[in-house]
Amino acid sequence: MHPFLVHRRWLALYLLFFLQAGVVLAEILLGTEKSLRGSLWTLLLPLLLLHAFSCLASWYLCRAIPLGKVGIGGVLAAQAGSGLLASTALVGVGWVAGPYLGAPVARLFHQGVVLVLVFAFFLYSLMVVLHYLFLALETSTKAEAAALEARILAREAELQSLRTQLDPHFLFNCLNSISALVTTDPKQAREMCGRLALFFRRTLDLGAQELVPLSAEVELARDYLAIEEARFGDRLRYELKVGPGASDRWMPPLILQPLLENAVRHGIGHLLEGGEIGVEVSWQREGLILRVENPCDPDRPRSRGAGVGLANVRQRLQAIYGAKSKVRVRDGGDRFEVVVRVPGQISALAEPRTQLAAAVGPDSRHLHESRKSHEQE
Repeated sequence: MHPFLVHRRWLALYLLFFLQAGVVLAEILLGTEKSLRGSLWTLLLPLLLLHAFSCLASWYLCRAIPLGKVGIGGVLAAQAGSGLLASTALVGVGWVAGPYLGAPVARLFHQGVVLVLVFAFFLYSLMVVLHYLFLALETSTKAEAAALEARILAREAELQSLRTQLDPHFLFNCLNSISALVTTDPKQAREMCGRLALFFRRTLDLGAQELVPLSAEVELARDYLAIEEARFGDRLRYELKVGPGASDRWMPPLILQPLLENAVRHGIGHLLEGGEIGVEVSWQREGLILRVENPCDPDRPRSRGAGVGLANVRQRLQAIYGAKSKVRVRDGGDRFEVVVRVPGQISALAEPRTQLAAAVGPDSRHLHESRKSHEQE
């Protein structure tokens, strides 16, 4: 259906334009015989309204003969023939109806019949041009929508891939610790098996969701640190602070735990005396702020592995929020700090596809563009 027939306001403005065109044509035909203005308006204004609907029909011809698929000669011939037919029909109706409004009106119309024909053809041609422009805009909009949909689907697939990744080193280290405890402390080995099972169950449950409350992320972080405490003993200490108003905020799952895993594996794990990990979560005007700080050995070996870690966190947040999220890393030699900022929502009702659409907009960078790596991994 023609867009003007769907939107009544557009149709009203369109008909108003043709009425004004009828007034202009009447003034041209009147010349010095201003006394016949009312009678000539009575003839021309209905004719122009009728012609307006004839011009609307060119929309369907434009769709049937699109530019680029038919030669320009064929397009011009078809549209010129259609416009001439519509203009001739308008002149024919006016020629027949004129005498019913009086001989003077009929005489003015007959004298200006060529002008009326040209004027009607011009209006028809103008509408043809506008219709082709509108169709070009419609095609461009559909192409952009299809490209955006493809990019969103690609990002959703990558997010699913990122969610399914688990760092095998954590599982291997825990299993090795359990194996060592089986002979020396069977009770603690059983407890660690239970904690590990609970941790992975919660990890899978949270990872299957789009958004989770921060309180759930904090609970998972506590489970993880409890497991690592059993492995490192007095070498691992931590302080976890949650600021007011932060616990009820919602965020993507499994963001905090990889930061802690990175701090344990590349910080505490390289220090014989161990150290304390500082975890602080707060809600500020710009969103949720997650800060993890840990001591580290300045001479520690640098791994180039492609594990989960900070790269996973950065990629996931970039895919969901684009420039609205930020991951800042500061390596001070003997101290390592990661600060993550996410928008932080007040509920889980946000539509993930809407977030992805915003992320692939013109202000966001492509997910796969080169990044300067600051990870410890």
